[in-house]
Order: sequence, then C-alpha cells, then structure tokens
Amino acid sequence: SSGINAEYGLLGMDVVDVIAKSMAGACSTNNSKLLQLSVEVLWNIIEYGNPERVPERFETTVVIRSLYSTFLHFVQHAKTQQDMQLRNDVMSVVLVLLTHCPKPPLLECGFVEIITLIATHSEVKTANPLVKGFSMKPHNDDFELKKQSWAALISLSGNDAMRQVMLDMGLLTALFDYVRPNDSVCTVEWTSAQYEELQLQALSGLECLSPLCLG
Repeated sequence: SSGINAEYGLLGMDVVDVIAKSMAGACSTNNSKLLQLSVEVLWNIIEYGNPERVPERFETTVVIRSLYSTFLHFVQHAKTQQDMQLRNDVMSVVLVLLTHCPKPPLLECGFVEIITLIATHSEVKTANPLVKGFSMKPHNDDFELKKQSWAALISLSGNDAMRQVMLDMGLLTALFDYVRPNDSVCTVEWTSAQYEELQLQALSGLECLSPLCLG
C-alpha cells in the first residue's frame, strides 16, 4: 500500500522527467545499474500510478524522446546479454505505456520508425543508418524483441498516420513472409518453435491490419 501511494506521489512531482532525462546520461557512461533501476521505476509508475495522471506525465516529448534515445542506443550498441535485456526492458516500458496512455507522441519522436525498422529488419532490406550494424539472431533476446516490436506496431495501427509509416516501411511484407514459408526471405534461421510462434503472431497481426488497410 505504502509503495503504491509512493508511486501516486511521484506523479505529482517532476520525478518522471528527471528519471527519463537521466537515462541518456546513463547510456553515455554505460551505467547499466542506473538504467535498469530507471526502467523498473518508470514501469511501476505507469502500471500502478493514478490512471488519470499517468498520461499527463508520460505523454510528453521529454519522456518519449528519452525512452527513444535509450532504446536506439541499445539497438546500435548492444554487445552483451545485459545490454540486450535492457533494450528489451525499454521496449517493455513502451508496451505497458501503450495500455495506459492513448496518445504518446511516438510518431513525432521517431519511435514508430525505429520500431518498424526492428520489426521488418530480417525480411525487408534497408539502408537506414539507424540500424546500421544491427543484426538479429535466433537467440532468445532478439526473438523477444521481434515479438515486442510486432505487438507494439499492431497496438498502434489504429492511428492512420502511424499505420501509413508502418506500411511504407514494409510491415505487411514482413508479416506475409511468415505466411509463405517456402518463399521466405527472412535472414534469421529461427528454431522451429520460434518460427511457429512468429507465424501465429504474424497471422494475428494481418487479421488486425487487413480491415484497416482495406478501409
């Protein structure tokens, strides 16, 4: 109870902005412990904070840009498993944020672009410098990131402007690649179990996207 009340109290202060801004500095100094703690605190504030006040604290360009820059840092520079787990933890914050905040400025802050680049990276060729040097492999952390990126985009696909970015960057091509396994162009050799799970998620995603595209 006292912990939850503390989370409520944090929403009345500038703590969210301070934590979000500090993440960029933690990236530059490779302070993994501070980053992990920051991610956990933000996740808990979103999840347990006053639902009427969470959006006003998290639907700001300051917070979203800080999350974006942290996520991009790990996309471009992750080398260890801890780095990859932190990268995925930031994406987890974004996913929980989407369930509590209806209008985060993800498009304006570049988040939709980088998530789509990750979601389509193994199936759609790109020369985008944001993902230069990034590669996806069939280990668990990249597998989870793939699923997270698809889930985030499908959650955002009801927004016309965001959906157009996804479509222009090849999201449908990436999803359809798992419906046509014999003609697959995917550059990652997923395990059978991973592939089956991605195939089911791709079909579910296409089921959600198809009516929106036709409309």
